Amino acid sequence: MATTALRLGIDLGGTKTLGVLLDAKGTVVAEHKVETPASVGYAGTITHLAKVAAEVCAKGGLNAADRKRLPAIGLGLPGPVDPDRGVVLRAVNLGWKVPQFIGKDLAQAFGLRVVLGNDVNFGALGEVMHGAATGAKTACAAFVGTGFGGALIRDGHVVNGSHGIAGELGHLRAPWGNARCGCGNRGCLETVCSKRGIARQLLKAHIEGEHCEIPRKKLVHLKSSQLKQALQEGCPATRRAVRTASEALGWGLAAFGAVADPQVYIVGGGVIEALHKRMLPVVLATMAKQCVFFQGRQVDLRRAKLGDHAVAVGAAAATGLKEHTRW
Repeated sequence: MATTALRLGIDLGGTKTLGVLLDAKGTVVAEHKVETPASVGYAGTITHLAKVAAEVCAKGGLNAADRKRLPAIGLGLPGPVDPDRGVVLRAVNLGWKVPQFIGKDLAQAFGLRVVLGNDVNFGALGEVMHGAATGAKTACAAFVGTGFGGALIRDGHVVNGSHGIAGELGHLRAPWGNARCGCGNRGCLETVCSKRGIARQLLKAHIEGEHCEIPRKKLVHLKSSQLKQALQEGCPATRRAVRTASEALGWGLAAFGAVADPQVYIVGGGVIEALHKRMLPVVLATMAKQCVFFQGRQVDLRRAKLGDHAVAVGAAAATGLKEHTRW
């Protein structure tokens, strides 16, 4: 296959890094997945990313000359970014509390320009370009995992907004209490609709003496599979917490819809993958309850299908879009 038809994308997460080579049809033709190294600092992470890029290229049969013909490296990051300057503003999960000019630095380390994006934004782009919402003109996405992330895609491009925060549904103040959010605010949607939010509700049940099938010590690193098992066992505390999270997700999507009116709504993340059969009917019912515009019509709500590959696929796809800034 001609090198010019291939796209290189990397998903840099707090625990794992995934690199992929994508062909023109959106098929992953090579991939390389490793743990994200801890305690190596920013410079060590740049070296790590360059190694991942080199390894996935080697697995795809690309030599040094072939690599130079790739359009760019697409890089998805767990934090707010300024793609026009090639800067990640902060990435708490990576230990970066100050802006880093990662676009320029990775380009120098690997010898290719870099297309930078927030991981949720690129995950949504992947789903629109090659996943659950292929061909949709406009789509909003909500990913419910350890936290809560949102994104808006229009005409095959990420809508970043003027300050890189378009689609940040998780940090809207929501009518479900006043719990402290990781962002420092109180009452954010993420404090209810996320694994952390569900764990917080279950911890409250334990403190109040209510029986919960998930032991208190397991809530620190709560897994979606544990929630699924507890629901199957009929745990009332888990059932109530998951329903609350579902209602909160419906509330958030209704707010998104009233502003952007997308053609397709995409929901994904580990919590959705495990609990979609129980959650999505509540999400749709809540959207209708919260906003009159969702009553009496079919909302096109789709479950994400790219799974762990979504961010890397979206990052790779972004390198083929001329409008994205490259460093």
